[in-house]
Amino acid sequence: MISVVMALVLLTGCNSAAPKPEELAPTNGGANSSTGASANESPGEAKPSTMSDYALIPLDRMIGTAEFIVVGEVVSMSDTTLRARVDSAVVGDFSGPLEIAQYIPSRFEGTPRPAPYATGQRFLWFLVKDEKLRPNVWRIMGAGGEGEMPIDDNFVYFPARHIEGLKAEAYRVHGAQRTTERFELPAFLDAVKNYRKCVKWEPARSQRPKPVVNCDQGTMDQLSKTSLVQKYLITTTLNRSKTN
Repeated sequence: MISVVMALVLLTGCNSAAPKPEELAPTNGGANSSTGASANESPGEAKPSTMSDYALIPLDRMIGTAEFIVVGEVVSMSDTTLRARVDSAVVGDFSGPLEIAQYIPSRFEGTPRPAPYATGQRFLWFLVKDEKLRPNVWRIMGAGGEGEMPIDDNFVYFPARHIEGLKAEAYRVHGAQRTTERFELPAFLDAVKNYRKCVKWEPARSQRPKPVVNCDQGTMDQLSKTSLVQKYLITTTLNRSKTN
């Protein structure tokens, strides 16, 4: 009897599969991997500390490399995509309903979305095309879904992201309690538009895009005084340019 039990134990151990490479922590890879963040990104960005963490796309890079930035409202959902009404196209032109691949948190995060998708929810989306999706479907930027920022009470919220000068507090967003930072939506959209006018992100030999500043120092200094977020974006980009 003992021999039979020992054999069963050994057999069970042999059938325990080792983790597959694709089951490791998520990264900002995929069809648009050039927008991923590295471990030595600029201060103020979340840094990975455990397997369930990932390096966020730096905010200035995400704004600079997004193909489409839009404020919209969820009007319907399928199993994998959602359709949204475009309230404001911040960067890019678009007419008609917008179809977006839903951001579903990785199983490594251990928790579902803080608030499930529902009609009527508003977001600020940073989107790119992805050859793995149907031609008319957009992908939300970032492995952690950081390209999807909830909007509530005319504030935009930054889950898992730190912007120097802002304080994370408890808010009720889309019906769910979250501890996060936020900023007035109109001021944030102005910062995004001004940033895109003055900074263009271009591909480099390393395949990682780099910022090219098109405005003079005086203009950049003046913009830095308009809002805390604008100052953060400009300062981060200028510091990045000095180290590249």
